[in-house]
Amino acid sequence: MRPRNTQSLAGRLRAARVPVQERIYPGLDHSDTLLALSVTFRAKAPALAEMAAFLKSQAAPRQQMTVGVRY
Repeated sequence: MRPRNTQSLAGRLRAARVPVQERIYPGLDHSDTLLALSVTFRAKAPALAEMAAFLKSQAAPRQQMTVGVRY
């Protein structure tokens, strides 16, 4: 469980001014975190809820910007 790749990617994204939230779940590796997205293993980590909240927070400002704009 070496999160160095996660930390490196998050650092590069921040440097590029891209919104990012990194999460390290103690005791879980990459595959455990992916499993936590499924119904069966969701209790392992709040990965799905945290991802959904982040995506929702990023989508909200964009939706507000396009109100009243017609394509």
